[in-house]
Amino acid sequence: MKKLLIVTAILIVASCSNNNRLDEFKVFDGNEQATNLSMDDVIEKTSTILLDTSSAAPLLGEICFVHESEDAYYIISGDTAVFEYGKTGDFVRKIGAEGRGPGEYLSARSLYFNDKLSVFDFPSQKLIFYDKDGNYISSDNLELDTPNLYVKSFFVNKGVPVFYALNNSSSMSLYEYVDGTMTTISRANREMADGEAFVGGPVSFGNAEHPFIFNENFNDTVYVLNDHVLTPSFLIKIGDYGFGYNELNYESLMNSSSQKFSTRWISSAGDYLFISYNVSNVAGKNDGNFLGLYNFRTKEYFRNVEFTDSSSQECTIRFDEQLYQGYNPNELLSIRVSPNSDSRYELIKYTVR
Repeated sequence: MKKLLIVTAILIVASCSNNNRLDEFKVFDGNEQATNLSMDDVIEKTSTILLDTSSAAPLLGEICFVHESEDAYYIISGDTAVFEYGKTGDFVRKIGAEGRGPGEYLSARSLYFNDKLSVFDFPSQKLIFYDKDGNYISSDNLELDTPNLYVKSFFVNKGVPVFYALNNSSSMSLYEYVDGTMTTISRANREMADGEAFVGGPVSFGNAEHPFIFNENFNDTVYVLNDHVLTPSFLIKIGDYGFGYNELNYESLMNSSSQKFSTRWISSAGDYLFISYNVSNVAGKNDGNFLGLYNFRTKEYFRNVEFTDSSSQECTIRFDEQLYQGYNPNELLSIRVSPNSDSRYELIKYTVR
């Protein structure tokens, strides 16, 4: 009887352990063989909007960030200009201007619209606010409680801005911003050493009601915020392709012959997670750049995906064309140069299955 109780207890513990185990996939294993998938397998619908090129519209540069609100698209171009476009692609206005004065910014990194537009300027470490008509309201200097730590950018979690800081740590420096106050959620567990090259930092993806948070170089765990606490959600296994702290100097990075994983961008919508990443020192036709695809529902992962789209080749999803979260949770956005004109851009909206 005693032996039976012990065996039963072991089975119960094992069952609980299996139920609590996080879903995971190994992001890269050295296999460069591409998997060809039809866009129709993943994308339910694709629509394209040509952005305004009238005399009143701007000449866009490199697209640094895209945000969709209920009524508009906001685009950061060349990180020195914020533009608003209507839902049909018509140019509405430029928000603020480049500079150091009230309502001006030097390098806009991210933005979000919820009753008012919030724009983060990295050099000044300010959050700048504009009303729905683009008029400057106010700005707030962001002050962290740790010396020599600088805010890199922010994402939004259930309507609350969450700022993240530059660091080389497996622990992420995250701060919630509420009513002008920065409250620590998570603090990095190490300081950068003298002469150390900056490598790591958080990356967020998913919609503003349920964003995921991932450390792009040092940690396998993907988190969500529950009641202001980082909670493990699933694992993107980096394994031996991650960076060690002993490698974080310029000489080691420049002369390294080992293969290292680095995130380009991550986006998710519907059942799918898209990961664009680079692995250094990889020979082959992709030259170390890959597009991974994970299905949250089936748990299937493809390490190297090449999509085919015979009906509209210019809309095909590729590793070098970043996807941004749309207003609806099952939609993703991309802005690309039109194949018919070097100076005209088109906004592509993907509805994910």
